[in-house]
Amino acid sequence: MNECCCNNIFDLEIDEDIFDLELDCQEYDLDLDCSINIIEVQGDVFDGDYVYYPTFIEQTALTRNKILEDNITFKAIEVSEVTNPSGGITVYIGR
Repeated sequence: MNECCCNNIFDLEIDEDIFDLELDCQEYDLDLDCSINIIEVQGDVFDGDYVYYPTFIEQTALTRNKILEDNITFKAIEVSEVTNPSGGITVYIGR
């Protein structure tokens, strides 16, 4: 294994049979910043509906400061079209 003038801060061993790589440490000055951020999430689990059907009144999923266990789905408004006796199309919206 070739020695390099760069410090090996991760204490890694490189197998030259796998990696055929030559670096000139004086030519390349790499500044690698590796960090891990751990975020602690706190709150109550959302216990409301995860599927919402459209209505003519406003609906609110009370998810503020809640932990969701799945995606919330908002169903599409049902729409159907039929021909009418006048030769036109009648559109039905909703159930």
